[in-house]
Amino acid sequence: MTAEVSESTADSDRGSAFDLSVVVPTLDRTGPLSRLLESLGNQEGVRFEVIIVDQNPTPLLEAVLKAAETPYPLRHLRTPEIRGASRARNHGLAEASGAAVLFPDDDSWYPPGTLLRGLDLLKSQHVDAVFGRPTDTAGRTINGRFEASRVLVDRSNVFTTHIEWMAFFRTTSIRSVGGYNPKIGVGAPTPWQSCEAQDLSLRLLSQGQSLLYDPDLIGHHDRLDTENPDRSMRRRARRYGRGHGFVLGRHRFGPNRALYWVIRPIGGMLRGVARLNIDQVRYYGSVAAGRIEGYIGGRYSKIRPDELDQ
Repeated sequence: MTAEVSESTADSDRGSAFDLSVVVPTLDRTGPLSRLLESLGNQEGVRFEVIIVDQNPTPLLEAVLKAAETPYPLRHLRTPEIRGASRARNHGLAEASGAAVLFPDDDSWYPPGTLLRGLDLLKSQHVDAVFGRPTDTAGRTINGRFEASRVLVDRSNVFTTHIEWMAFFRTTSIRSVGGYNPKIGVGAPTPWQSCEAQDLSLRLLSQGQSLLYDPDLIGHHDRLDTENPDRSMRRRARRYGRGHGFVLGRHRFGPNRALYWVIRPIGGMLRGVARLNIDQVRYYGSVAAGRIEGYIGGRYSKIRPDELDQ
């Protein structure tokens, strides 16, 4: 399965200083960040740089980065004035020197060979971006539903193929759409606190760019406990649900498609009722309510979509 990429993009890739720039926005984490940096040190066959976009208001990372013995170039950008994961990614993207770019979460990590496989797919399949599957260390899919086989990404599967920290982009391609929308995602100054990845995919697709998902390309992350969600996770569920609904509405998915994504968490609520698990009922109820609120905000708001990019 291949798709075409422009000759000019391929030419610009060959002239880059690195094969890959790894841009890591981080806030309030030290141990997980050390784990990520260690996993990057086990990657071979790729010339890459790591750019830490440090949003901490205090020098929290000084000891962590000083202790890190990295076999790759590491740049530390102190940006306490920047808020929001999307803004931080865009800040690092502006500084990137690689032909491709990857945006890990600061609590994700990668098995050996991940970077090489991602770049090999990007080149061999002649696409503008390659997305992989989030798993636990046993290889089981986590934190969402993802496609079981390799597919080209389109509007029908965009919500089951892309998670932010498992996405390799040609740098020229992601820059051509201005990177992530700073008004969407965790820490954004809006109620829309998730699905900045899908918003980005949809904007890339609208330009005719080719995106590939391969479930054999995997990375690791801690599993979200949806069986016993605490109060903090239940609050996040509504914020994240709003982001999902907003992207559905903003990109003009019809009511039937939105209803599908509302019905799914209602199934989770019913499982919680059957198990007498009130926290699970509340969690999935928050997801459903957030998606409804977000869809209304995205589809029927008087704010034009282009105004949100400012």
